[in-house]
Amino acid sequence: MTTDPAAPGPGAASLGRVADVGGPDAGGGGRQRSSLPWATLLALTGATALALQVVWQRLVSLHVGVEATASAVVVAATLLGLGIGSLAGGSLVSRAAPARALRIVAAAEVVVAVVAFASPWLLGELFTSVAPGLAGRPAGLTLTFVILVVPSVAMGVSLPVIGGLLAGGRPGADAGRSVGTLYAANSLGAAFGAVVSGWFLLGNLGYDLTARVGGLLALAAAAAYLLLSRTLPQEPGPSRVPDRAPDSSPDTSPDTAPAVEPGVAPAVEPRTGGGVAGWYLLYGLCGLAALALQQSMF
Repeated sequence: MTTDPAAPGPGAASLGRVADVGGPDAGGGGRQRSSLPWATLLALTGATALALQVVWQRLVSLHVGVEATASAVVVAATLLGLGIGSLAGGSLVSRAAPARALRIVAAAEVVVAVVAFASPWLLGELFTSVAPGLAGRPAGLTLTFVILVVPSVAMGVSLPVIGGLLAGGRPGADAGRSVGTLYAANSLGAAFGAVVSGWFLLGNLGYDLTARVGGLLALAAAAAYLLLSRTLPQEPGPSRVPDRAPDSSPDTSPDTAPAVEPGVAPAVEPRTGGGVAGWYLLYGLCGLAALALQQSMF
């Protein structure tokens, strides 16, 4: 069986359609749209997430009493939630219609907003007034961890969903550039949110109002996602990758092999063997080393 390396994959029609939002038409029959609206929204959600994380860490430190312990609990809960949310978002974008996927992202931002509004009570008064016996104890730290995992899962959904929708159907290099742009925007927004929250908002507004600002920003992001979802296809397209090709062994006989133009390197099929688990492990170890270093410097 022979395939045309230049032909779009079976999921190109459905997954590349999010790129039709915002921006001028490209030349020819296709349309190439800007990723700026999506990058802007991810910058906003990144700023919201880190602004809230700073508030939550300060609130937790009030009843834990040790800033390093509070930091460890908040960072661990946040990263665990982000990882779970990323897995959920990756599964969502491969199964749901683009519009429905984005509506779920909007609902996730509403969850973040609800926890943000309630966090001064959940992470403060609950331990100082309602159940002071839990403050600083393992049971209290466990409860704090569980509370923070919930909004962190919701925060983790948006990047894989938007990245998958925007990059789907594009060649590998273009897909990598798109996802890299989105991740950079999200990270830069997070850095901005941490600086503004820690150096300005907390000192001028206090814990309660800063948490409310974060909640309002999350609601604004939810509203924007809902508006953008109305521009996306309402029905799911073909699956991104077929479960199994009709013939898994390519026919490389001279009569059927695709012709290669002189001076042009032949297309290389991506390797899909079992080596992916090794890359996951290596990436996880990099994260372990990075966070261990961060906590030691703290």
